[in-house]
Amino acid sequence: MEKKAIMNMKKIRITTKYSEYPVFIGKSILEIFRSHINCYDKILILTDKNIFRVYKDKIDKILDEFSNISIFKLDNSKIDKNIKTVYTLYNYMIENNFTKKSCIITLGGESICEIGGFASATFCGGLDLIEIPTSLIAMINSGTNGIFSIVHPKSKNAICISKYPMVVINDIDFLSSLPKEEILSGLAEAIKCSLMSYKTDNRRFFNYLDKYKEEIFALDSKRIQEVIEDCCRIEKSIIDPKKFDKNQEYYIDFGFEYGSFLENHSIHGNISHGNALSKGIIFQLEIAKLLGSIDELFIKKIIDFFEIFGLDPIPLYIENIEYEKFINKNPEFVVPQHDLSLVKKSIPKEILEKANRSFKSFDYIHEVLKYPNKNEITEEIDTSEEKIYKKAVIDIGTNSVRLFIGLIKEKGNNIELLSELERQVEVVRLGESVNKTQLLNKEAIDRTLKVLTHYKNIADAYGVTEIKAFATSAVRDARNRSEFLNAVRKIPIEIGCISGKEEAKLNFIGNATVFKERILVIDIGGGSTEFSLGENGKLEIVKSIDVGAVRGTEKFFNTGYTEENMINFYHWIKEQLDVLFDIESFKKDDYKIVAVAGTATTQISVRDKMVIYDSQKIHLSKITLHELENNLNLFLDRSRGILDNIIGLSKKREDVIVAGTMILITILKQLVKDVITVSESDNLVGAILEL
Repeated sequence: MEKKAIMNMKKIRITTKYSEYPVFIGKSILEIFRSHINCYDKILILTDKNIFRVYKDKIDKILDEFSNISIFKLDNSKIDKNIKTVYTLYNYMIENNFTKKSCIITLGGESICEIGGFASATFCGGLDLIEIPTSLIAMINSGTNGIFSIVHPKSKNAICISKYPMVVINDIDFLSSLPKEEILSGLAEAIKCSLMSYKTDNRRFFNYLDKYKEEIFALDSKRIQEVIEDCCRIEKSIIDPKKFDKNQEYYIDFGFEYGSFLENHSIHGNISHGNALSKGIIFQLEIAKLLGSIDELFIKKIIDFFEIFGLDPIPLYIENIEYEKFINKNPEFVVPQHDLSLVKKSIPKEILEKANRSFKSFDYIHEVLKYPNKNEITEEIDTSEEKIYKKAVIDIGTNSVRLFIGLIKEKGNNIELLSELERQVEVVRLGESVNKTQLLNKEAIDRTLKVLTHYKNIADAYGVTEIKAFATSAVRDARNRSEFLNAVRKIPIEIGCISGKEEAKLNFIGNATVFKERILVIDIGGGSTEFSLGENGKLEIVKSIDVGAVRGTEKFFNTGYTEENMINFYHWIKEQLDVLFDIESFKKDDYKIVAVAGTATTQISVRDKMVIYDSQKIHLSKITLHELENNLNLFLDRSRGILDNIIGLSKKREDVIVAGTMILITILKQLVKDVITVSESDNLVGAILEL
């Protein structure tokens, strides 16, 4: 092992009631485990086929000198964490004469660690266990909680056993190949740790995650090593027998009760561990609010924190019979007290029912997530001077980059858009392949930076005194987003990432300048679709789902627009919308649907066969469901090469317009609506007033 790796490596000594062992954290430290396996007659490395394929050469090189090692590979595409899989492992070990003097090494993510840990605790009365986690969530949890569970058809975590390892080796080199969902699950666990220690370390770890969030999300080696180290130290303090506190031991369950229920029950869809855990924490904070321990501002802060890291923390309403299963299964919950310490206590049924009901019609979002109206912030008379200046905002989306320059009048907290000076849009495809690789590729970054430099020059020519850019889903989802954001700042342009819900809020603010009646604003982007519902400038509901035109095209249409691909795409959209449109407010017929951005405006320009894009004719035009379906057929003909030209449709984006139109059609059908109003007063207008 290189000297540099040894110098930068961290070592934590874990002491439990029953054992003591080291946890190593560092980069390129895998070979440490060689010094821990000389005393065993046989060694089994449990891993998955994908991990072994990616790291085979590295593993073979380290194991070259050992002849008593067997490698047991599970199929990573269908690892079932159940007794059947454990029995398969038992059979192999019995057939190959493993004994009590043998050892199991787990090399993989959470499922591999759970299966191997369960087997090591139960085979021959218990074998030694060495853990080499390869996912962020496994690195944060492995070796400290000491609990390994397997899934039963009726429960995910009921069958479990306690077992502590001999050594844990967290080599962060493994994290580079993780998909986005696994990174988010690990980050959810890190945020949970920061809340577990929120009081005891005076918010130090919480503030650290906030300060370095971009570098952490990009898996910067130094930052991610410190995150894992802090999590291990926090969990170590909980299980340390010298500091043992029964209440503190329950910290591990924070968010688990509700989150585990969501993961166990298919009625709630395929919810990732990270989203389930974040929803569980918010649910339990809501209980604390109803008990009078904390206030809404604290919950809002934690919701924002989860969303900064790309998680969806808003709990789901649990219906009827499912609720009875939930309440009867676990009537105790971990909740924060007035001083933000955590305790586990029995919660009255009426409090749990009230917490659950608060998510049914999204009254919770009305109260906690309501976007403040600047005019309502203060009732004091504003005597400040009036300023008139030119301002530019840039929307950096998955497919295109848009510029908006306006003349602004500002007096105190009141900001007014006097006139529109310039609008431009360029297709850059920044988000191409992000859905698969979680990386912005160099060519896409270069294209985008070139356009942004051009926009900066335009803004300078207009005499703009303030220019701000906001990046959405493509940048939000990318592990190398810090690299991109820093490059933009060098242009120089002020930039930040916003969540899907923040984008939806900006869309609503923009359209509140045009519509006073009740509106549902829909923005179909490349990576996500945003919804915002409200009336007369007051926002009631805001929601973002990971269904977008670029994301859908890459996921379903790489082999063309076949009937099967289109059916699968429709099913995918509908699954995401089913939960969203179960909200009572969406079922009513008292709102106008307003659609914004490229998918919507293109429908008008193509229907009317515009030779030149006419913003005035497009803004506030209506289009019917039947006309949208006609457009879709036209787009499909173009994609099949039947038509040579469609006036008003840029060739650069003709592929993603099919997916965007299909999303829009599905939304209308789900809402049982047959007409939309297209608006150009979108998030750019909202941003110029708000950012």
